[in-house]
Amino acid sequence: MKSTRSRLFLIITCMLAMATASACEQSGSVARAQSQDQPAPAKSSYAGVIDYLNDWIPAQMKKQKVTGLSIAIVDDQNTFWAKGFGYADRDTGRPVTPDTVFRAGSLAKLFTATAVMQLAENEMVDIDKPLQEALPQFSIKSRFPDAAPITPRAMLSHHSGLPSDWLVDTYGSSKPFTEITAALKDEYAAYPPWRVFSYSNVAYTLLGHMIQEVSGKTYADFMENHLLKPLGMIHSTFVLTPGLAAELSKGYQKERAVAKDQTISMIPAGGLYTTAADLGSFIKMVFADGQAGNGRIICPETLAEMLRPQNEHVPLDLDVRIGLGWLLGGQGINYMGRLVQHGGSIDQFFSQLTLLPDTKLGVAVLTNSAAAAGWVEGIAKEALIQTYQAKTGIAPPQPAPEPYFARVTLGELKQYEGNYGTSIGVFTIRAKKDGLYTRLQGRPLKLLPQEGGWFTPRYLLLGLIPIKVPQLAGLRFAFKHIAGHDVIMLSQGEDRVLAGEKLAPYQVSAAWQNRTGSYQAINIGTNAQWIENAQLIYKNGLLIMSVRLHGVGALEFAIRPLSDTEAIVCGLGRSAGETVRVLIKDGTELLVFSGCEFCREKR
Repeated sequence: MKSTRSRLFLIITCMLAMATASACEQSGSVARAQSQDQPAPAKSSYAGVIDYLNDWIPAQMKKQKVTGLSIAIVDDQNTFWAKGFGYADRDTGRPVTPDTVFRAGSLAKLFTATAVMQLAENEMVDIDKPLQEALPQFSIKSRFPDAAPITPRAMLSHHSGLPSDWLVDTYGSSKPFTEITAALKDEYAAYPPWRVFSYSNVAYTLLGHMIQEVSGKTYADFMENHLLKPLGMIHSTFVLTPGLAAELSKGYQKERAVAKDQTISMIPAGGLYTTAADLGSFIKMVFADGQAGNGRIICPETLAEMLRPQNEHVPLDLDVRIGLGWLLGGQGINYMGRLVQHGGSIDQFFSQLTLLPDTKLGVAVLTNSAAAAGWVEGIAKEALIQTYQAKTGIAPPQPAPEPYFARVTLGELKQYEGNYGTSIGVFTIRAKKDGLYTRLQGRPLKLLPQEGGWFTPRYLLLGLIPIKVPQLAGLRFAFKHIAGHDVIMLSQGEDRVLAGEKLAPYQVSAAWQNRTGSYQAINIGTNAQWIENAQLIYKNGLLIMSVRLHGVGALEFAIRPLSDTEAIVCGLGRSAGETVRVLIKDGTELLVFSGCEFCREKR
């Protein structure tokens, strides 16, 4: 749920930030059991798969310093293997089991989406009508007078144009999540609907409010009675009871237990507590076309619509495909056929749910360690590779050969120079005669030109010597002009995704330049330990806002003034297009972003 995680909206972070962060610390990739030169031997039976995973998973956990993990693998209506590894509480020796409760983060969105579609089946919601028809309390400002209305369909598919996150009282808050609806009336939409894929926890929180409004029940009660109980998910909840709290795993940071489990306010977007065994029941429902035991959760036609790509008409989405709640494809295993999935993260907990609807194979993985960021998906992927091969006899394709490097003139490289706004910050590309040079999150990279207009990254050891690192294997960049935008895209395998947009020079007024300096958030309430500070910086012709988050680091983005009192975040995708406002409060000038009010520190 946290704003730096979750597979598709975070595909850049997973491919880039997590890769470069560990480039000098790790010697191998967790995406495969062995190195690319030594693939894992084929397994001819599920017994062989189980034996292999029983050895491989603990070895990977030890290497990655993950304290606890739970996994369930499903073949149609049979959970043929479920097991826990490591500790739910290292101090007491409590082991992880398939029934250990974990926080599942954004896996909650799959359940919220299913609940919305249940209401749609009963004609209580029309997902193609404006949200205001089902949630009259909702309103938001817009700079797009000709834009289509914001609908539940667009929200379910992360194409609503709503802001991505809400930084005020996100963690540890007892405030109702429905309060965000009223707060948004002073905010602006980031995009018109269906402009570009932009993952939004705000949208799913509003969908939870809509469920309450339409059903006349609390969100948690509706989910309990219409999804969790009918699915037999007896160890899952959106409101933690004392009984399930006793079964909850602790969260671990650097193999040390974190003192307190923080609640979140945006429950419909990331508040699910669940187990690997229970997620196996959810997988079985999908494979049974919406049936669960003797009851029906959702109609086959509705489920099929949830798994159908909704955004094929959006050029800027490139190869990203999303259904209603479900992320479609990715993970570099397209040879297996249709793949639907979702990841989740919250605090130290990371989760992954990956299904092959045509083969009816699925895997759920839950972990309790911050070290599992960017890693848990590899566990699910490897389990599916081995299980799919045992069931079908089809082995993964051979890795693609090393690319041929192309001769490109300095003049050709110069066209790619500039500043680019991405989901992990602003980075600057400079051309030299032997390639392009940049820094990602402070780490130097060289981009080597190859055939077809792609560039292959190399980590620069000591900022000078280009070396290969396993985490960057197969990663490629390219520069394109799409739908009126100069963009940088990346690929790792077969799928191309939008990484960022080239930022054209813009004027920064004296009013905004005079606002540069350090700021403190003054209204963040329960997030006081999370948001440390902010800075407004004018450099390289850009106005940069940098917000430092505890345990995450500085999130840096360029903002382009629209007037002396409003500016928008530059770029495309998550958080881009959102507004930074100037507010005068009690005679003091504040900057407002994502609900947070920032007061300038005295010089």
